[in-house]
Amino acid sequence: IELKVKHLDREDIESLGFKDDVGAGIFFRKRIHTDEEIHLNFDNTILIERCCVMEEDPIEVIFKGTIKNKSELKVLLKQLGI
Repeated sequence: IELKVKHLDREDIESLGFKDDVGAGIFFRKRIHTDEEIHLNFDNTILIERCCVMEEDPIEVIFKGTIKNKSELKVLLKQLGI
């Protein structure tokens, strides 16, 4: 039996509460507190940054790597407390 798992796409990311920031489907934002948000850059790898809403520069990169599908991203976000 061969099982195919759908790869992570824009709809998966948006279904987890992220909003497309530039319309290209590669940069997403999610507000997690009044003054803090998560940036998710979805190119060949996933880059997740925790940022202060009042500042332009990221406070910290909290994940950089490859995520294959929505299930893996959900687990990662849970592990990161997002």
